Amino acid sequence: MTNQILHKNETLTLELVGIKIEKTYRNLLCGLPTKQLNKIIVSNEIEDTSLFSESKNVFCVEPTEIKMPLEMDYKQGEPYKLPNFVYKAKIISYSPNNDLMNFDTYYFEFGLLWFDDNFSIEIPQNIIEYAKSKIKM
Repeated sequence: MTNQILHKNETLTLELVGIKIEKTYRNLLCGLPTKQLNKIIVSNEIEDTSLFSESKNVFCVEPTEIKMPLEMDYKQGEPYKLPNFVYKAKIISYSPNNDLMNFDTYYFEFGLLWFDDNFSIEIPQNIIEYAKSKIKM
C-alpha cells in the first residue's frame, strides 16, 4: 500500500503514513471537562501521538475550548469542552530538490495532532497548511 500524498510541489511533498481517530473524552467516566482536565487530555494526546507516529516531533494544532452552559456551580471549575474527535497522524515530508547524499536535510518524519467536531477521513486543508508551515525546507 502506498502513502496518501497530502501536498506536492517542486519544493515539498507531504505524505500521510497513518491516521488514528478517537473520541476526545473516551476515558472520562464521570463529571464534566474543565480547562484543567482539557490541558491534561491535550498533553496525554501529544504523548500518544508521539508513540503512534514513532517520532518525538509532534505538532499540535491548538484546540478551541467552548464554555459549557451550566445552571449551577461546578466544584471542579467552569466546564469547557474540546471538539468531539482527536486526530493523530504520522506524516513524512521531503524535498525532491535537495542533495540525496544529505538525507537528514531533506527528509522529516513527524506526528500531527488536531481536534475537530466533525468526523472525517479527509484531512482538512487548513490542517495541511498548518503542517506545511511547520516544515522548514
